[in-house]
Amino acid sequence: MSRTCGKRLDTEVELKPYVGQVFPSYNEALAFYREYARNSGFEIRKATTEQSKKGDGYSHRYIVNDENLWVVKYFEEKHTHELVNPEDFVFLKSNKRLTYHQKQLVNDVSDINIGPVRAFKILKQTQGGFVNVGATEIECKNLKRDMITYIGESDADMVIEKLTKKRSIYTTLLLNIVWIVRGSYVGYFGQMKKQNVIILYLEMLLDSMYFMIFVPFSGIDNHKKCVTFAVGLLASESIESYKWLLMAFKSTFGQEPTVLMTDQYPTIKQAVPTVFLPSCRHRLCMWHISQKFTDKLGSHMSKTGLLKRLNNLIWNERISASEFDIEWQSIMDEYDLNNNNWFNKMFAIRDKWIPAYFQDCHLSGLMQTTSRPEGENYFYELMTNADLHLIEFVSHFETAMEAQRFVQRKNNHESRYTNPEIITKLLIEEEAAQTFTQTVFFEVQTEIMASMLTWYSIKVVEYDGITKFSIKDTDKDVKHFGDFEVSFMKSDCTVSFSCL
Repeated sequence: MSRTCGKRLDTEVELKPYVGQVFPSYNEALAFYREYARNSGFEIRKATTEQSKKGDGYSHRYIVNDENLWVVKYFEEKHTHELVNPEDFVFLKSNKRLTYHQKQLVNDVSDINIGPVRAFKILKQTQGGFVNVGATEIECKNLKRDMITYIGESDADMVIEKLTKKRSIYTTLLLNIVWIVRGSYVGYFGQMKKQNVIILYLEMLLDSMYFMIFVPFSGIDNHKKCVTFAVGLLASESIESYKWLLMAFKSTFGQEPTVLMTDQYPTIKQAVPTVFLPSCRHRLCMWHISQKFTDKLGSHMSKTGLLKRLNNLIWNERISASEFDIEWQSIMDEYDLNNNNWFNKMFAIRDKWIPAYFQDCHLSGLMQTTSRPEGENYFYELMTNADLHLIEFVSHFETAMEAQRFVQRKNNHESRYTNPEIITKLLIEEEAAQTFTQTVFFEVQTEIMASMLTWYSIKVVEYDGITKFSIKDTDKDVKHFGDFEVSFMKSDCTVSFSCL
């Protein structure tokens, strides 16, 4: 590779200094010379300047005249050092700088958990190549560093100020924070309450610096998607912290959920009854419990069919509580698990997590919770990470909520302005298409189709304003088929369902 040493590069005349050139200030003179150097292929730095003996200026390229103007007295264009090749201008320190819009992009993408290195690659893609960015990944990293320096020790104060402006519930000390999400539909929560819709409650570690616990309150919307009503940041997992959080939630929304689902943390289990019960049922997350099966079974895992049989039992929402008890005992006997302490404890609290014990609750798709907790954790992890400062977390979380609300608006639009295909031409299907969102309608449509193909009415009995239908399901592909009883009460148009 050839190198250009001491060779003067042609620079546009208007960028060259000349003797007698006048500048109104020293900074403008220095800026002009920096631009000249940048376009000529060399770096500069401010040299030490000394007052001349005559006292009329400085021993530098520029001096002050009587009118306080800076004038070029001497200019030497030749260089004794090596100049940079034009194709390498981008690597000059004076050329490595992010524009305002580039800085804005780096900051914006950080809200979706994209770090400075990946942000630099995005700049490269959007601007046609690395050389067109005008900076390197170091400048992107430095931008992040400067932001952290600016936050300094004001992290908590910045969060409180931000949340105060949002008229959220907050504390003046950084101990606990509860944040009611903007657009969280307090009224919508009230409507869900009347329909006995569950509130899903999860938690995860937020920050490796503060060791705060992130606690989102989520529910299910009319598209059967998770929506976040509020979040809490707790400094500890004590009973008092969780009681404070639950009371803040209840105070804000003016009521409590009919069902609260959590994992098995002991402090949560002790805090819930003191705040929400007896009107709220506390349910444990089946998914978290079932994830422990492999570990708790130990050597029994080698027994053929055990894990499959357990999962088929606990996830079966169509059997009764008594049927569950019988089948559970059968599995314990067959696989010699009667002395397993963990399984005995799980059976003792079966009314807290088994679907068969929640058939009297309308759980809006959360009877089975295989993917809800995992999906919620994944959603939040995409937007956040454990190395964030508090104010960064708030910004990231707002972006996550904006994404969640946008999806809900899109689903609302599609349900409002598109008509699903009617298959059976039955009036009930057409009415369902006008009543439900598309997500719910497609499930109802499937049930309507099944009722025509595999369900048969065996007997109809009317008494005391109630019409009772005896139904036989002949579809052996479902988990539980057989005879069912459906009762319709004309006075309030309520329908109840039970297995025979």
